Amino acid sequence: PTSGNHVDPPYQQADGAYSEMPEEINIVHSLEHGRVVIWFDRELPRADRAALRAYFDHDSDKLLLVPDDTGMEYAVAATAWNRDPLPHGTGRLLGCPAPSAAFYTALEAFKDRHRSRGPELIP
Repeated sequence: PTSGNHVDPPYQQADGAYSEMPEEINIVHSLEHGRVVIWFDRELPRADRAALRAYFDHDSDKLLLVPDDTGMEYAVAATAWNRDPLPHGTGRLLGCPAPSAAFYTALEAFKDRHRSRGPELIP
C-alpha cells in the first residue's frame, strides 16, 4: 500500500526490519506518519536480501524493511504517503524488477524526498 484510511493508535508499526510482513493496517498508519517502507519479494536471492538489510542498517530512521505478502509486481519497492495535496495526500511508489545500483540510487532519492512528509504530522 501507498496510502489508506486513517486509523487511530495503536495501529502504527514500529520502525525496523521484519522477517514477516506486519499487519497492513499498521503499515498504512506508519506511512501516514511519514515512514518509508522498503518491500522485497520473499523469493529474492539471499545476497540481495542481505544487501537490502545492510542498506537499511546504514540509515534506518523512519524506515521499515518488510517482506511483501501483497503480490506486488516488483522484486523490490518503496512506498511513502505524502501530505500534499491536503487533506489526504498522495501515495508514492518506487518499484524495480531487481535490485541494482540504479535502484539504490533511486531509493536514496525517494527516501530523501518522502521521509517525514506524511499527512499526519506525528512522530
